[in-house]
Amino acid sequence: MLRLVLGAVFVSHGMLKLWPEFAGPAETTALLTSLGFKLPHLVAFALGAVELVGGVVLAVGAYTGWAAIALLQTTVVMSWKLHVSNGRILNWATDPAGVHGAEFDLVLAGALLCLLVTGAGHLSFDRVRRHAADREAAGLARLKRG
Repeated sequence: MLRLVLGAVFVSHGMLKLWPEFAGPAETTALLTSLGFKLPHLVAFALGAVELVGGVVLAVGAYTGWAAIALLQTTVVMSWKLHVSNGRILNWATDPAGVHGAEFDLVLAGALLCLLVTGAGHLSFDRVRRHAADREAAGLARLKRG
């Protein structure tokens, strides 16, 4: 369940950064420029792509550890550059002049760390892949013994 929820959150964040119909690349690039990133267009695209693809990969449960590491890195960097200086409280009023704090980033980071430690779970592509590898290894071991 955690994978599905996190996947949905990161897919939506990636879409917000990549598609002009939502906030789009222009707004993301402007934000990254204001934060002092070099090559903000490239960083905006990379950030959106990591969040979109990482969210899909998490939802499916494929390469969960790698996806969690990539998403954890983007979450930590953006939280450090954007949210930590604002404190830890969200902007509940969604006041355009107000900015969000780091509490949501802390929740995301904690959930990603949980997935990193516990793995994808029973209903995942990772488990299917691991069982196939175990069956293949057992078959090869039998062939060597025989």
